[in-house]
Amino acid sequence: MMPVAKRTTLDPIRLEAARTLLLWRRTSRFADELVQQAQSSHADYDARRRLRELVFGTVRWCGRYQFIIDRRVKKPPPDPAWAALMIGLHEICAMRTPEFAAVTQSVDLVRALGAPKLDRFVNGVLRAVIREGADAGMPGRDQPVEYATHRLSHPRWMVERWVDTWGAEETIQLCERNNEPSRVVLRIAHGQRQRVEAFLTQEGYEFEPGYFAPDALRLGRGVPTPPLMAALGDAVTVQDEAAQLVSPLILPLSPGQRGAASISDSQPPLRILDLCAAPGGKLLHLAELAKSPAMVVGADISARRLKRVTENVARLHGASVRVVQADGLNPAFASGSFDAVLLDAPCSGTGVLARRHDARWRRQPTDIDALTALQHRLLQIAVDLTRPGGIILYATCSIEPEENDQVVDALLERRTDVEEVGVEIATELVDRGRLRCLPHRHGIDGAFAVRLRRKDPA
Repeated sequence: MMPVAKRTTLDPIRLEAARTLLLWRRTSRFADELVQQAQSSHADYDARRRLRELVFGTVRWCGRYQFIIDRRVKKPPPDPAWAALMIGLHEICAMRTPEFAAVTQSVDLVRALGAPKLDRFVNGVLRAVIREGADAGMPGRDQPVEYATHRLSHPRWMVERWVDTWGAEETIQLCERNNEPSRVVLRIAHGQRQRVEAFLTQEGYEFEPGYFAPDALRLGRGVPTPPLMAALGDAVTVQDEAAQLVSPLILPLSPGQRGAASISDSQPPLRILDLCAAPGGKLLHLAELAKSPAMVVGADISARRLKRVTENVARLHGASVRVVQADGLNPAFASGSFDAVLLDAPCSGTGVLARRHDARWRRQPTDIDALTALQHRLLQIAVDLTRPGGIILYATCSIEPEENDQVVDALLERRTDVEEVGVEIATELVDRGRLRCLPHRHGIDGAFAVRLRRKDPA
């Protein structure tokens, strides 16, 4: 065993990150929620940034780091040693921390976590990693499932299903993309682009236009979002570009297009329902697009999640949007009540793993079956709530065929009163007349959307 690193002054941010990581491991709480709670005691932006990177980075890469630990220990280490090793490995493998500092701080960390007798163990493992190389014994790309599972830190079941769907090489590209830090993307309110870009330029922030969505603005890395949002107010909303593409699809098709019946042939006020509205980004976009005198209703089963939606609606749109708590499987709306219904269905979220740091570890293979059963039922209800001639927009942030094409195809087979009317969007995002965004192909979140029309009675 190598000599134990000398005692130093422990960085309190590392200690808070380790405690947050342990709380995440021991409970079912979301990493984002825990980090936000931990950040509340820090006013300094740099401290908050480092805390985020230590926790989120470790969570994202914990599959890789677990492989590195397992190769060097005979049995799983106790929780304090696990947290200290995970933080230390992340600093060695992914941050600019000098190796000696990562080791000494991790040794101090396990002591501070109440396990001083494990300091030699932590010291020895990390020094062995440095001596041998972090990825010694790691599977190579010629073993795509093992490589994506261990080196690229994804659950094996997820990797295997993607290999079946996309092939080995695309799966590796997808996993690599999921491990890249996500860019913050803004949706600029109508008529506000000049003001927003002038402000960003004045403050010295880097930005660029979106790839596909006309109102998207991609911020450079490290731009502090909270003060930016406070300064720009209702001129911007944080929303990934893939999500920005969905709500406009509910608008009428262009004149003369096949199946061009549209929601515009109803008498005002136009009635639009977002059946599963939280967290509210697409609802707010719908409200902006629909304009007055349209009535936009946002419904969701979760009162907790609707609280933030209600606050944002009151700030941005006031009386033009109504937010109601309602179970999408048993909504208190009459059949045919709406000219258009958006069903942004609950899903596995496999298209947004780069943005949701712990989502890959929270999902299980059985979740797909449970979610698809729910999606089938919700889509039936969405159709029933739409008047004849009205539009149904089915969307997910999943890339799984069972949650996307198969749900829609099953509906079209069952119901003769529904037809598909293709989406109008950038050609490279269209597959089978449907919106299909893939992170590794398009550089934005994964998303899927299909536009349906309820037929007029024969």
